[in-house]
Parts: sequence; C-alpha cells; structure tokens
Amino acid sequence: MSRIRLARLGYAVAVGMLAAGAFAAPALAATGTVQGVFTTSTGIPIANASVTAYSVEGDRLKDTTTNSAGGYRLTSLPAGGIQPQFNSNGLEHWSPGVTDQEQATTYPLAAGGTLTVDEKQPATGTIAGHFSGAPVPYANVTATGIDSRTWLNSSTDEQGAYAIEALPGTFKVSVKWDSALQWFKVSVKWDSALQWAVQAADEDAATTVTVTAGQTITVDDHKLPTGTVGGHLTTSDGSPLADTRVTLCRGQDQVGWATTEAEGDYSLGEALAGGDYTVPYTAGDGPEIYVPGTADPANAREFTVVAGQQTTIDDTRPLPATVHGTLTGGDGSPKAGYQVTVALVSTDNWVQANATTGADGAWTVRDVTPGDYRVSFVGPDGGRSQWAYGKSTEDTATLIPVPGGGDITVDDTWLPGATLVVNAVDAATGAPVDDCCVWITSPGDGSGCATTGGLTTVTDLPGGSYQMAATPGEGS
Repeated sequence: MSRIRLARLGYAVAVGMLAAGAFAAPALAATGTVQGVFTTSTGIPIANASVTAYSVEGDRLKDTTTNSAGGYRLTSLPAGGIQPQFNSNGLEHWSPGVTDQEQATTYPLAAGGTLTVDEKQPATGTIAGHFSGAPVPYANVTATGIDSRTWLNSSTDEQGAYAIEALPGTFKVSVKWDSALQWFKVSVKWDSALQWAVQAADEDAATTVTVTAGQTITVDDHKLPTGTVGGHLTTSDGSPLADTRVTLCRGQDQVGWATTEAEGDYSLGEALAGGDYTVPYTAGDGPEIYVPGTADPANAREFTVVAGQQTTIDDTRPLPATVHGTLTGGDGSPKAGYQVTVALVSTDNWVQANATTGADGAWTVRDVTPGDYRVSFVGPDGGRSQWAYGKSTEDTATLIPVPGGGDITVDDTWLPGATLVVNAVDAATGAPVDDCCVWITSPGDGSGCATTGGLTTVTDLPGGSYQMAATPGEGS
C-alpha cells in the first residue's frame, strides 16, 4: 500500500511541477534605455546624426538617428556597460568627445533603468586649399585619418578651392579627378588619376597634416604630370571583347577602371606619369586576366605612363587550357574517388578548379586560364593530401606552367602513408600508460589513442617531420 501511495504522490508532484512550468512567465532579458541630446560644441542641436550603442566588448548593440532637436533614444539595450558613438556627416567620435574607443567612457546601464548621456561634438577645425592644374573643377578630395578610421570627403569648386571640416587629429589628403576623353570614338568616364598632397604619387609619401580645433590648415597642391591610357581587347579568333571590365592598377592599388565598348575599345583616361602599372580585365564570370594573357599577377607586364602621351595597351584573351591526368597506387592500380585541385600558385588572384578521379583513376579539368599552377590530391576519406609530383607539402610541390590552349598531362602516384607507433610509458616506473592519446600536427592531423599496453599506432601519415602531443587520461 505504501508503495502505491508513494508512487501516486510522486506522480502528483510531477504533475504539479509540469503545471507550474507550463504557466510560469518566461524570463525576460535585463534591458534598459539610453537617451540624451546631441549638440555642437556651442550648444546647437545636431539633427539627423547617427547614435550607436556598443558593448564594452565592441559589439554593436543598436543605433538610431537624432531628431530636429538633437534628441535620441535607444531602448531595449542589454544592461551593463554601454559606450555611445556619435556620427554627424562623417565626423565620428565616442562619448565624451574622444575619437579613440579605448578612451571612451563606459556608462553603467541598470536593468529597467534609463541612462541619460548628453553629448557635445568636439570643436572642429578645417582643412582647406586649392588644387590647380586642369582639370581643376570638381576634383574629389579626401582627408584620411591617421590616428582614427576616418574618411572625410569634399570636392573642389570651379576655381579648384575646397574645404573639409574635421575633428582634431592627423590626416593625409588625396585628390582624385574624373575625366572624359574621346578616344577611338569612345566616350567614357573614369577615375584613374589619384595623387596625395603634397606632390606625392602614393600615400606613404604624402604629407601628414594636423587639424586643431578652431583653426584652418591650408593644403594646396598642383596636378602632377599625367598621360592617358587606353586600348583594344579581342578574343582568340580576333573578334572584339565587348562589355569587359578593365582595371588600371599601380602596385597593389586599383587606380581606375573602364568597360570595353562593342568594338572592344576602352579608355582609362588620365593616369599619373610613371611606372609599375598593370592592367587586368574580367569578361563575364570568368577569372581575372592580366595583360599579356595570364591569370598570374607575377607574370603581368608592367607599363610606364609617359607625361603628355597616350599609352596603348592591347590584349587578346587567351584560349583556355585543359589539365588532366591519372592517379594510381604504387602497384599501378587506379585510385578512384580522390579529389583533385588545380590551383593558381599566386595568392593575389584566386583561380582554382576541381575534379574527382574516376574508376580508372583519370581526371580532367577544363577552361584553365594560363598561369603557373599546383595540382593536389586528397583521399576519399578527406585525410592527408599529396601534391604533384609525389610531394607531401604544398611548398615542395612542382610548379606546372599552363599555356593558353595547352593540353597538360599530370600523372601521379599516390604515396603509401607512413605509420607512427608511440609507446607511452611512465617516466618513473617504465610501466605502460594504458589511457593515452596522441596528436600529430601533420596535414590531415593524424591522431590515435591507446587503451591497453601503452602502444598507439597512427597510420596513413604523410612523410615529413612534425610535432606530436601525447595526453594521458584524467586518471593517469
């Protein structure tokens, strides 16, 4: 009787617990509200400014926009430390009036509470000057922050004058101008000429200017010597390569672009005189090709723009190549189901194609753009990798040149995997450590564990020298 009564009592308790859980209100996250007024340093309300709340960890929590009176309100913010950020027309800072988040104040927001943070924008300074030398009007002027992630933009007027309002700090000023040129009966617009004040062709050589609150610093500059760049692109059969994006690069920087017309003509307009220019182009969804007809930026031809002259850069898109081969074992038997990757050696232009070996070990990759490639194989189990020819690491892989229209054969033999045997013993007694696992930091990350006898065998490892970790169990 007592057992039945206890069982019924337990059932009743369980039902009561379920009922309580069913009708209990869900726990609500602890939140609060941050509000305030955003004004200029002289107390004038700033409307349409963005206000963003960040956590101490740097997570963006919520944002809003100030009203006509400069007021803002951020609700349902998680309780804890809050750092407000304010931005008016690119003038971005943290409360109270600092441009570096590390110097920002962390305000405590209580659960269910309302925190008021009234903020005044720091007093600003001005970068102003003239950019002379045709084309003067409507050049794009950018002040790039050095001690803050700030980009402030303006443009010159018809007389080449410009002015940029900025928070106090250090900046570099660049000028980029548009052009339009009738060349090969093509009229296009581009941005190919970029220079840095004062008289610098790149950012590293630019002058650093310091903005002080309430002060104007003058940065005048004159247009550096330029030439023009244009050309004609065709397919391998001589027909025009239309609607193709052409880019003008100088070193690692993209300085301009254009699109070919129906006849394959393009014009990149003005470019600063000097060398180190390369021209890549992309047709449709195809890979980027560098003049002269290569996917590898390292094999691109470098051009020099001469002041006052036209630099003509023509190219013919190369025929795609085919790369194929057969993967076999050491006994000559085919290796089926292995993943094959044909990857461009250069890391500056990602070009990669994939295939899978068939029952006969054969594989084929088509439409490969000319360049230098590496070919790798991975087993069906996704374990270790191997690179042609018979290499265990990518760095030692053979570079395989692929010419336009080529038919390249890459046959390889899958190497037998190495075996590592680890004998784990107690350092003091020499007794086997039965509960022990090992990890090998090799491609494929081989691992294994010993449960008896202290011996761990890890198979199918690539040859080479690697680090190994041995970890005994908790009871050891």
